[in-house]
Amino acid sequence: MKHVTRMVLTAGITAAAALSVGAGAASAVPRTAPTAVQQVASGHDDPDELQFYDWYGSKSACKKAGNKGEQRDEWYDFSCDQGRGKHRYEWGLYIAMDDEDRHGGGDDD
Repeated sequence: MKHVTRMVLTAGITAAAALSVGAGAASAVPRTAPTAVQQVASGHDDPDELQFYDWYGSKSACKKAGNKGEQRDEWYDFSCDQGRGKHRYEWGLYIAMDDEDRHGGGDDD
């Protein structure tokens, strides 16, 4: 009976070790969640219509500026994306403009 118990215990420890090594390797792989820019781009036909506008010190300040631009019809959509590198503590405002807005069009008849 001791022999069977030892085999079961050894098999259990081996399985646990294998699972923990596999979990460690899986957790080391960085997750690639879509950025806010990619999320906004997926809603538009042309990803070139997204433009970086400015950096803000907080997400709320970024959203406030984005909403203000929408209300003034300066752009029709926006997204705030957390910066990386030297801008990692800032939020970037990305805007989507109509072709008319981008090319200075409008009612210039």
